Amino acid sequence: MAVPLMIAGAAMSVMGAVSGAKQADASAKYNAGLQRKQAYETLRAAAHREELMRENASQDAATQRAALSANGIDPTSGTALLGIAQGMRDSEMDALMARYEGVVEARNIFQGAEATRLEGRAAKRQAYFSAAGQLAMSAGSYMAGGFGKGNMAPVETRTPTVVRPF
Repeated sequence: MAVPLMIAGAAMSVMGAVSGAKQADASAKYNAGLQRKQAYETLRAAAHREELMRENASQDAATQRAALSANGIDPTSGTALLGIAQGMRDSEMDALMARYEGVVEARNIFQGAEATRLEGRAAKRQAYFSAAGQLAMSAGSYMAGGFGKGNMAPVETRTPTVVRPF
């Protein structure tokens, strides 16, 4: 009677380990997917910041040219032109730096997503090995008599009757 219960217990333990493995892997895949979405959003936000910085630089340059013209200075030549051009170069470098920072941040998030996915796969693999180990230990214990001691049908122990000729 105890042997079927022990087999059922071992089977349930293995089923639990396999179920946990699948759950860990599914959870890791879901989290990795969220991280990838976050990385794409980071790239989009960086591109938006870059574009806004360029628009602001263009508006600032136009404002500077208008102010110079209003004061009677020609903004298309000499030091005025050099100043406006330097401001535009600085603004472009800031815009490119915003893009670069976004790319670096997104790359780090993508790498985190891959690490999360690999952790889920490793957890799944480890749980499968654990389940196989539990099965092997249960089978070995049963075969060695560890589970069945005292629970198996009794073996005939009386000595057979010998018939003697007269």
